[in-house]
Amino acid sequence: WMDVDHCNPNGTIKPRRPILPVRAQDFFSSCVQTADGRWLFTGILNGWPGLSCVELLLIEHRDLNKRSRIVHSWAKDDPKWGEPFLPPKVLCAGATLRMAPWSAFGWSKDSPGFVWWFFAHQSSHGRRPQFVFGEKIIEALQDDASIGQEMAQAVHAHIFTHRYALGQGRRETRQDRMTYHAAVLLEWNHGRYMTVIELGPLNGIAARSGRSNWYHDKFQEQTALGSVMPPCMIMPWKTDLAEIRCSDVEARSFTEFQHYVSAYIGPSKRFVDPHFQHSGPVRLCNRSQLDIARYLLNYLAHDQRFDICSRSCQSFAADFYSLLSGEVGTQPFHPSLRKGYVQNKEWFLYTPPMHE
Repeated sequence: WMDVDHCNPNGTIKPRRPILPVRAQDFFSSCVQTADGRWLFTGILNGWPGLSCVELLLIEHRDLNKRSRIVHSWAKDDPKWGEPFLPPKVLCAGATLRMAPWSAFGWSKDSPGFVWWFFAHQSSHGRRPQFVFGEKIIEALQDDASIGQEMAQAVHAHIFTHRYALGQGRRETRQDRMTYHAAVLLEWNHGRYMTVIELGPLNGIAARSGRSNWYHDKFQEQTALGSVMPPCMIMPWKTDLAEIRCSDVEARSFTEFQHYVSAYIGPSKRFVDPHFQHSGPVRLCNRSQLDIARYLLNYLAHDQRFDICSRSCQSFAADFYSLLSGEVGTQPFHPSLRKGYVQNKEWFLYTPPMHE
């Protein structure tokens, strides 16, 4: 099998491709059978560290003798097949794999919640790690409080929206001109840094080696964010599921953040047509960094769907800003999203039903 999009000129498969290609020999040599009869792929699939120890359910291929019908080569529930295999003379087959049940709720079994926080401008020499995800964000903040570190309080919030720069020479389509990204920018009472909080497709940053618009090192070979992301998070992004990202940035004030944005405006840079849609004081009584983390975990646990038209970064930003500021009538930035917008800011306040 050779594909110019997924293989190098010498025939080796490029790592971290969206279709997850792998040579049959490499795949089957990494399959082991468990005591209860299941077959697990225990290698690292196509160079994605987060795709390991996944259960093999089905192998299928296109049968040219049956008008190219898709037929099963091997199936988990059919005992007659025995050990997984690739039929003779079959050059290409597809495999259906299943991750562990807990992976539906987080990147690790012991820290549910698809929310991550990059503490980029806080000391990494104490008890707080630089990068934390899921419920362990709460534990990290509580640990800091237990050793006497003052808990930061949110004092001002802003909604920042922009279109994405496509790169030199690329023209925007009508859809590109209608697509705006929205994030909520938080100012803290200590004035040492600010935090950008945004909703986006699941694994969208980890799959791109930690390349984020909020940091100067986005296009360096090794980014500071990418260097601290754990292997369990590095897997292909999913456009129909969401994550919430919290990125501490070096800007200490709203003015400094505006200066950062202005340095990257342009079709060949990062931001196109930037707007600060709303700005105001945080009027919520419980507004500590610990409170904010809990709100975000609650919110995403209620509904993890991502949809550019109905459940996107703009609807999240409107919900979150409305909660923080107490303003009534906050809506998504683009008019096309306002008609179907339903506010769900109560999701921040309540723990969802326990997962069964």
